[in-house]
Amino acid sequence: MANEKEQILKVDPANDDRGSTYERVTWLCFWHDQGLRVDSQRSTLSSSTGSFKPLPEPNEKSVDLEKQLREWRHKCKLLENERQEYEKSIQLKYQREKETVALELKILKQTHVDKVQSMSTSLAQLQKQVTRLRAQLAKHSIQEDIAFSETDERDWLLESWKEEADFIKADGVSTGHA
Repeated sequence: MANEKEQILKVDPANDDRGSTYERVTWLCFWHDQGLRVDSQRSTLSSSTGSFKPLPEPNEKSVDLEKQLREWRHKCKLLENERQEYEKSIQLKYQREKETVALELKILKQTHVDKVQSMSTSLAQLQKQVTRLRAQLAKHSIQEDIAFSETDERDWLLESWKEEADFIKADGVSTGHA
């Protein structure tokens, strides 16, 4: 720092983060040891001679390239905006579909649970009817053609009721039902 006689503020258009292109920038040179302030537009300071050399004016090709660069940056921004809008629309669409499917699934689960409970109630009523009919058969000394042991029937009924109770407790997530 002690050897430097100037401080130059400049913008390099190739590395400008703001996206601007060749702008005329006033470079401020301060010669601290002489106490002079020199403003020079588009100039560089020669360290060997201490004099200013003007930079060449941009030619037509560089102006065209800068224009193309601006156009490409604009197109890229438009494409990025379009991509973001598309992503948002897809996310909203699938969010709505997800909510709809979740509602349908909830309704189907509740319908299934209601049907299982109704079938369970009907099965219990049928079991009572079978028991009454067997009692009448025994009362009139009539033998059944097909004899099931009551323990087999009870085991089967208990097992099916347990499966259905587990299904209802698991909020409709079945392991043994299709």
